[in-house]
Amino acid sequence: MGKKHIFSIDLIEELLIERKNSLFNSEYNNNLSNLKRLLNNRDIIILGAAGSIGSLLSSHLLTNFQINKIFLIDKNENELVDLNRKLNEQNISNDNIEYICCDINSDLYKQFINSIKSYNGLIVFYACALKHVRSAENKVSLKNMFDTNFISVLNHKRFLRNKNLIKFIYISTDKAVDPSSLMGFSKKLGELCLFYFPKNKFKFVRFANILISNGNIFDSNIKRFRENRPLSWNKGVKRVFIRRDEAIHLILLSLCLNKFDGLAPMFLEKDQKSIDLLMKKLLKYLTGRDKLSIIKGVCNKNIKLFIGSGAMNNEKNKETMTSTEEISLLDKKILYISLIKTNSSKIISIKNLLYNNVSDQEKIINIISKKIDTKIYLNKKRKISKLI
Repeated sequence: MGKKHIFSIDLIEELLIERKNSLFNSEYNNNLSNLKRLLNNRDIIILGAAGSIGSLLSSHLLTNFQINKIFLIDKNENELVDLNRKLNEQNISNDNIEYICCDINSDLYKQFINSIKSYNGLIVFYACALKHVRSAENKVSLKNMFDTNFISVLNHKRFLRNKNLIKFIYISTDKAVDPSSLMGFSKKLGELCLFYFPKNKFKFVRFANILISNGNIFDSNIKRFRENRPLSWNKGVKRVFIRRDEAIHLILLSLCLNKFDGLAPMFLEKDQKSIDLLMKKLLKYLTGRDKLSIIKGVCNKNIKLFIGSGAMNNEKNKETMTSTEEISLLDKKILYISLIKTNSSKIISIKNLLYNNVSDQEKIINIISKKIDTKIYLNKKRKISKLI
């Protein structure tokens, strides 16, 4: 018999990640007075505000700090309206909030950012991204990916000129470490943009995988389960996962960076978790059963499963948080990272190369690899001819 239980993302996080509290609680609390000095009475822009990270960050800032004005920007109208409702449910006043529905790559966004006048100091959180490796499978999506993850970041140097900028925080990913996919490659370039920004204004935070975020394997399979649809995942793939509150703590701690360019959580080999094992744990929770019976792709006689093998779309079977080429300092569970310096003229030339719509994608990869002096582990024989 299945046990009745209340569906809870908090309980799923605790069950699968196996910790009840944020790893970074002490670091966050130790820096809280500094964070209040940085954030209170400031103007805030959150790009990608209606996404998993942006919505959590919006709620946390408005609940814990005295924000002067906050602009919540996202191109997804429905999700932005849903964010408005969620904040209302938390009794958060709308008096200092503006919800703006627009694409950051549009002329409308440029008009908005040009109109901003911040007398109190401006902090920008760049939480928007095209994060799925599949988005690189056709030239239109690929261009949008590079525009969003890299070129728009670079353009913000011009957008934010004379805006009394305090900090610009770029939210990156472990896939930017020795990237094996074009998505990871676009995020790596986004990180390198910091050398084109004024000293000490631009920082990045590199995440592991948030356990349940919009569109990821666990979020997708939870929705499929609730809709009585087949579930799918791959064996042989391991990832490091973090809680939602850990993601927020890391973002805010990056505001306190001075000497280093960015930070990331530090995890050991033992912290890599099998997606296959986690999915089976999740299924036990969702079905309320202590044991699962999987026979010929069917679980407990009524749940269809499609279980593949190995990572797909040039993804790695395991991810790491920092490369051997980077200079890093470990303090407890946080890695403080200094990137290899990349001349801003090289970054600009990469931007021009992409905008010129070069027909040979392999040529693009080769040229960029040399320009940024980093290892690009890309399977060039696979799907390259179909791109751009």
